[in-house]
Amino acid sequence: MPNWGWRAWNAQRVNTPGSWLATRHHSSAEVDRLMVAGGDTLYVPLGFGSPISALDGATGEVLMTYENTAGMLECIFVDGLLVTRHDHPTPAITATRAGDEKVVWRREADMTVGRSLCAAGGRVFFHTRRALIAIDVLSRSARVQRVFS
Repeated sequence: MPNWGWRAWNAQRVNTPGSWLATRHHSSAEVDRLMVAGGDTLYVPLGFGSPISALDGATGEVLMTYENTAGMLECIFVDGLLVTRHDHPTPAITATRAGDEKVVWRREADMTVGRSLCAAGGRVFFHTRRALIAIDVLSRSARVQRVFS
């Protein structure tokens, strides 16, 4: 994969004194949250900032690419949905049906805390700096569990 790791970093910024912090934000600290499996399919971006591709788990063949997932920061697979977290252009959690790329729901939110996206009991959970939020996967209804002061 040519667009991962150090190859994805801008060489000019890396070689410019005092620019390390700017470069650091162009790599994902949550790279372990970018790959999920559902059945015999592996869902993973094939380059830094690239959209998720569905790969056949046995052959590695690309089955489908989900263009709306480009730039996502973390992903989970629940009930046939790829649920992704984006921070740009606006912070949001998006559920895309894995079978046909259809966006089932999208929830804009305050900046979501990294590594908080998870699912259990037919709900997707995440937290912002102000609240813990649960979204029912089927009804799409959201419930704020607790608002932090």
